[in-house]
Order: sequence, then C-alpha cells, then structure tokens
Amino acid sequence: MLVVGGAALLIGLVGCSESGAQVARPASKSESLKVVATRVDPSTSSIGPAPGTPLAQVERDAGVSARLRDGSVVWFFGDTAVRFPSGALRFFAVGSAAWSLPGEPAVTRDYVENGEAVPFSEVQPSDFSCPTEAPTAGRWPLSAVVDSTGATDRVVLWMGNVCLGGGQAIDRGVAVGEWIYDPAQPPIGRPITVKLLNPRLFSDNAAGDAAFLDPDGRVYTYGCGGAGFTDGLSRRQRPCRVSRVGFADIGNAANYEFWDGRRWSVNEKGKPMAFQPGANGSSNPQGAFSAMWDEERRAYLMAYSPWPGFVPLGAIRVANSPQGPWSAPAEFDLPECSDGLTEPERACYGVNFQPDFSVNGRVGIGYSDRRVESAMNRGAFLVTTIGLTVSGRRTGR
Repeated sequence: MLVVGGAALLIGLVGCSESGAQVARPASKSESLKVVATRVDPSTSSIGPAPGTPLAQVERDAGVSARLRDGSVVWFFGDTAVRFPSGALRFFAVGSAAWSLPGEPAVTRDYVENGEAVPFSEVQPSDFSCPTEAPTAGRWPLSAVVDSTGATDRVVLWMGNVCLGGGQAIDRGVAVGEWIYDPAQPPIGRPITVKLLNPRLFSDNAAGDAAFLDPDGRVYTYGCGGAGFTDGLSRRQRPCRVSRVGFADIGNAANYEFWDGRRWSVNEKGKPMAFQPGANGSSNPQGAFSAMWDEERRAYLMAYSPWPGFVPLGAIRVANSPQGPWSAPAEFDLPECSDGLTEPERACYGVNFQPDFSVNGRVGIGYSDRRVESAMNRGAFLVTTIGLTVSGRRTGR
C-alpha cells in the first residue's frame, strides 16, 4: 500500500514563529513538536503535456496525484480548458485526468478526443441536479489513495460534486470512485475513467476533502464542507472533521468512523477538530487541502492555502495524530504569485502535498496559479519543494 497524508507543535518559518496546541491527550510542554521550514525553492515545474502535443496549451488546476506501483503517476485535475489565439475558450471540461511515465511526473500523457480532454467522471441526471443559474454539472478531484496489495493498483478518488455557472460553484456533496491500473496495460490511447462507488457518498462534504493511507492500514479522510472559495466568510467558520475507513468499505458512508473527541464512532459525524488560530484569525483550511503521514519526520502534516484562499502563500500545520489538535499555521511565500485580491491577474490557491516531487529531504508542494507567464496559457498547476525540520517528542507512532 502507498502512504501519502497531527498534536502539539511549535511551527517556525523564516520570519514566522508561532506556538502550538496541546496533543489529543493531556500532555506537558516537553511533548510539543517544532517544525522549521526553510524557504521554498524558487524554481517550479508546470504539470502538463509536452510541447507540440494536442493539449500543450491546456489550462488546469486542482492537481491530485497518486503514485503507482511501477513508479508512474496518475493525475486528476479540476477545471480544464484550451483557448483560441483570441483568448476565447475552445473547450472547457470539469475534471480531467492524465498519466505520467516513471521518472517524469511533471510530463503528462493525455488522452484527446476530437481535440478535447475527456472528463474522468461523467455526471448522470440521477446523480444530482443543478439550478438554472449554475447549469454545468461536474466533479472536481479532492483526494486520492492507492491500494497496491493485489495484482493491480486500485486508485480511490474522492470528488466534489459541483454545479458551475455565473461565476459561482454550488456544492452537491462528495462522490467516491475507483480507477484500476494494470502496469501491463498503461492508459495510452484510452481515457482514464473513474468508476463510481457512490455518486453522493456524503451530501454535506463530511469527508474526502483530504485523505491518506496511514501506516496502520486505515484510510483517514477529512471534511471541511463546501467546494471552492465562493462562499467567502461563511466557510471560514465551518468545522473540519476527521474520519477513518477500511478500503473494503470506502463506498459506504455508514462505515466511516468519525472522531468524537474521545473515540471513533460510526453513529455520529464527530467533533470538530481543534486548530490553533493563525495570526489573521483564520482557523481551518479555506478550500482544497491535503494531509499525510511523514515517515521521515514521524509526524502528521497538513498543507493548504490560508484565508482568504486566493493568496500567494501556503500554510503548514503539524500534529501527532490524524485527529489533531493541529498547531498554529506557519505560512510561506509561493514562487511567482501575487495577491489575487489586489492583483487579480495573478493569484495562487489550492496548496497541497506532492510526495513524488520530494527530494533530498525537501517536501513536494503543489498549487494552482491563475495566470502563468507563457503565451496562451492562463492557468497551470505548479510544483516546487520546501524544507521542513520537525523536532520534539512524538506522542504518536
């Protein structure tokens, strides 16, 4: 199985240092952790097809990746578009997928049909309905885990059901599905299609915003409610909850165990996780985020874009257990970004972990840039690395 994915901590970045929260059980200050993040690598890689290929000028965001048993990578993206030279849209798809060869995770091999990308999950009329003001139904990728115990890889993908239109995104809950990878038959010349396990696993976004496979063999998922950033301040106060589930039960909401503050239970939606507030008063992630168990640092990490979401910053929290409590956030600058609130032509969002780009002890970080400096390309998913050092007593595994 692939491990991708909280706790008393003190987080310090260059120019930033905040004290952390206590661990889930009563703890002394000596049990606090400390993480120091060095500067982000100023060089970035744009995830996309090679020059000269049909989708070489594609615009994509919300990159979710999963490493497969042979070292290749499957990518799932959110909004996907290609423009005419005039700037008008040539096509637009909600949710596309691609595959990368071993050793080349940044170069995608994309299936093209009639010059367009193909959605990885088509919405059926019976799945959910959309209002007239936001008529376009689709699915955004949220998080993915991989089960490699059999002869093939089973990639499980949580997806946000969304209705788009009029500059807004309306939530329709969370779906979950799977894609099977056979290294003897890679997805060359055929689309990557996610088979639905449950088209509306949760109607209230209770799980799936982030997910990872823990060394204990369980899948841990997080839900903060709502897709995107369109509801602004209201999302800032929405609680985040954590649940766990076995691979065999991923498609059944009744088998998700939620943390209630003392134990795991399938009978309730759990207790909101504790987040120590940041300097600007924000508490929980504002949009897409990710979490993982970091074997090298023996700690749980969380990465996201801080309030209000479209900013040139990333944030990291740390914890000793999947359920937290999570430390105060440490924020860091993202390369090539500027504040979208004052310079709307350039803004970044959706920071997440990209373990395939981790190198020499530095952690791979991905994010979406609304406008990158290349002709015809007005949005891309970028990756870089950041240095992290965690010290202090671990109270978890």
